Amino acid sequence: MKVILCLVPSVLFAGLAYWFYVEPSLQLQKQRENALYRALSFLNEFLWNSSAGAYRECPTFTNASCAMNYSVQDNYLAYIFNTEYIVNQTRATAIHEFLASKSFSYYDRWIVLSLFSANFTRYPCSTCEPPTPYVDNWYADHVALDGIYYGKIGKVPSAGERLNLLVGQLLDPRLGLFRDNATDGEGFVYYKLSLALILASELKNSTYTAELSETLASQQNLDGSWLTGPARPMGVFPNTESTILDIIALKLAWNL
Repeated sequence: MKVILCLVPSVLFAGLAYWFYVEPSLQLQKQRENALYRALSFLNEFLWNSSAGAYRECPTFTNASCAMNYSVQDNYLAYIFNTEYIVNQTRATAIHEFLASKSFSYYDRWIVLSLFSANFTRYPCSTCEPPTPYVDNWYADHVALDGIYYGKIGKVPSAGERLNLLVGQLLDPRLGLFRDNATDGEGFVYYKLSLALILASELKNSTYTAELSETLASQQNLDGSWLTGPARPMGVFPNTESTILDIIALKLAWNL
């Protein structure tokens, strides 16, 4: 009888621990997996064109001219995404053929997002316009990309300085989005938030990773898409670049 009575508190404590800690964690995990599933479904259904072997810039339902545009830069980013982050080799092959047909023989700035050192170490480009690393404090995407590069090559203090500059000087605390020299012309854009989140995740900065990922996830639409930024009177559309960067950023932040 004493043994049974001693076991009761232990079983009760285990049940409460599951109810209050394990179950909420499992629910959060499912919510995050569902968010990424919806985002990937949107990318596949509305932005991928199998006939072209490439991603269109924006969906056809927008009736915008960007729906007929197949950016080589967007598709180079998509090539990295499909070869290294979700591993869809059939699609990656189709994109490679598309890029080859466009004589795409140079490496642009998205190469720093590659997981392989043979690729991301080629981020420095003195002949590019503008050259990379950018080494400026005026554009959030430049600051984040340079930081990602520094982190990957082991210059962690330099990467941390870039992250601190982003959050300390360029982050609008009211919106949780980045305001830089391009904001007046293009408005707030989510892809810069995604790049900052990638940097925070790379540096394992749990505070910034949590804050930035919460903001980014909160802006996802029910269909799985993100607009390029907060809606304005003229309207903004989901696009390939932002969607892929958003997925990469949240996959890294959530370790999925």
